[in-house]
Amino acid sequence: MQAQVPSVSLDMLGSLKENGNNNIIHIPIGCFLYFLKRKEVKIDSATFKYTGQVSSQKKINLIDYAYLYLNTPYLWGGRTPLGIDCSGLVQMAYKLCGIKLPRDSCQQAELGKKVIDLSKAKKGDLCFFGERNKITHVGLLINKKLIIHASGKVKIEKIDEKGIYNEESQTYTHLLKLIKRI
Repeated sequence: MQAQVPSVSLDMLGSLKENGNNNIIHIPIGCFLYFLKRKEVKIDSATFKYTGQVSSQKKINLIDYAYLYLNTPYLWGGRTPLGIDCSGLVQMAYKLCGIKLPRDSCQQAELGKKVIDLSKAKKGDLCFFGERNKITHVGLLINKKLIIHASGKVKIEKIDEKGIYNEESQTYTHLLKLIKRI
């Protein structure tokens, strides 16, 4: 018997409300909702109604899920709408599509199939950045000219074969090292 994939919360902040009283458990985006049936979940002897949405867990929604985090402040090690880092953004967007990825960008770079260059890349490919042979940053390709990533905050910036170009500072902030398709 194959294990059922748990539902994943999609609202920035959903809630579980206990039937029969006012007990509420707040649920941030990306939480697994094990044993969710008909929008209800049992915890010990209590039954709670889930008031939020659940993700479709389809890769076609990958970039839409990343957009949910736009303008979220950068927080090293973060994975919530209160703060997120570059690899956390990628991990959470893929999680909402039902795909498990490791936590750090250097670990994520070990997965998938290498894409030769940006001209061959597709929406949702992972772009990895760094210096020399060290991966230090990751983002999700929106198209061949735009990337969504977390640097200062989650934002969309221009990308080319050299890397991420920041229009405000008119500099390259991250140098492109590798593109992978999951």
